[in-house]
Amino acid sequence: TCITPSGMDGEASVTVESCSLSVSGSYIYSLSGSPEISSMSPSSMSGAGTVTISGSNFGSNPSAKIGKYTCVVTASTDSTVTCDIESLPGGMYDTMVNNPDFGYSSTTTFESVLNINAVSPNAGSFGGGSLLNIDGTGFDEVNMPSVTVCDAMCSLVTVTATNIVCITPANDAADNKLSCDVAISQESGNVA
Repeated sequence: TCITPSGMDGEASVTVESCSLSVSGSYIYSLSGSPEISSMSPSSMSGAGTVTISGSNFGSNPSAKIGKYTCVVTASTDSTVTCDIESLPGGMYDTMVNNPDFGYSSTTTFESVLNINAVSPNAGSFGGGSLLNIDGTGFDEVNMPSVTVCDAMCSLVTVTATNIVCITPANDAADNKLSCDVAISQESGNVA
């Protein structure tokens, strides 16, 4: 048993090699039987939620993936899949449906929004050392993000999908008041 790679509509040759011997046969890729995604709603969101994928040839027991993450199917027909997705790190993800009888669908793109909703406290000492709470969505708790305040690193304390706590850096500005950007950079995207 093997999993076929993607292919074009029509016949493809199959070769099996073992112990310096080979045998050939054919396999037919059928565009008319292939699962096809036509739309996804919503196509972007922040945080966990429910998505509906529309298309054709999804079969009676499909599964769905958004990037490498399983979207848990809660309802399906041959033309729609409704599934629940966990909060994902902010970024763009290929989405596909798998019909166990026919294989993987075409893909469509889903965006998990990386967003800062609130920063508290909103003021602190030039000496740094304050705990800074950043609330938002799409934070990557596996591949830790980097956080900067006025372009200086804020030392991470905790990271969840919706909250980052870090220790503010010192700032040697000569002004008695300075407005700073809080920026998050991570493997899947950036936000300030």
